[in-house]
Amino acid sequence: DEITAYYPLGTAFISMNLNDQYLSDVNVRKAISLAINREELVDAVLNGAGIPATSYLNNGIPGHDDSLSVYEYNPEKAKELLAEAGYADGITITSEVRQSDQAVYSAIQGYLAEVGINMELNVVDNATYNSDRTAGKIPLTGMTWNALYPDGDFQMYNYFYSSKSDAQGVFYHNDEFDKLLDDARKSTDEDARAEMYKEADKILSQDDYACIPLYYPQSQFIAKPYVKNYKVGNLIYHFWNVDVDTKLVPHGSAPRERSFKKFQCIISHLRAERKGGKKLRPQRTGGGAGVGQISRRPSRARMRVASSAYSRWLPTGMP
Repeated sequence: DEITAYYPLGTAFISMNLNDQYLSDVNVRKAISLAINREELVDAVLNGAGIPATSYLNNGIPGHDDSLSVYEYNPEKAKELLAEAGYADGITITSEVRQSDQAVYSAIQGYLAEVGINMELNVVDNATYNSDRTAGKIPLTGMTWNALYPDGDFQMYNYFYSSKSDAQGVFYHNDEFDKLLDDARKSTDEDARAEMYKEADKILSQDDYACIPLYYPQSQFIAKPYVKNYKVGNLIYHFWNVDVDTKLVPHGSAPRERSFKKFQCIISHLRAERKGGKKLRPQRTGGGAGVGQISRRPSRARMRVASSAYSRWLPTGMP
């Protein structure tokens, strides 16, 4: 009961440098997609913590085409496309991923090997990854792009729009795709905008295969049974309505009690701000130096302090 699962507005996908010798060919990109069993990938590697992708746009974003099925898994057809592209004897593609993506891309490496694509898998640190990707040095990599709010522009524009994609190491240029995004930005008709994003997504991930969507990831957070109304609104942690059932709170050491009181104090003042009330100066509660100064900090800073106090109040081994 302490673990709550939720789905942020994100898509995990294979990001490719479309200037690469092999990946510049749409048949090669399509073959990569056909070689991957997304349902098996989610079930076996992610332990079910995701939804197999049907398009690039997350299924919670207006413009996602709900009529689509999961991308086809067809290794034999993948081999045929490689042969049509002139690579019947196979190809070798270099990939670079972060450690967090290693398990998924090790599985993808196995899928691709079955159709004649040798994917060299290099695992690097975040600094190297970010530097190489933005410099266009990585032919193939893993990416999860999350939207902070449900709008197709957020998920597509900054990564795939022509003037933006080079900086992402993608080098995708499609005038029709760009125009759809431009027109959607100008429109105030939400239904019309959703249709434009649906069409743009079709061009991006069904016609051009400029990226290869894998799954819509699942995330989790942990909250003790006595913490009530704690929510995550798509990657944003909401403390505004958090409450603690003190009857269920296990009592223990003095430091734990002080952290709990500090947490309660901060939450009450966050609520006051949320409701437009007066920013009262909190009384000291024994939580350490600086507690009485909380009202002078910016809201985000107070939220970080609240999170820190809360996590210290829930040490490992606490029932």
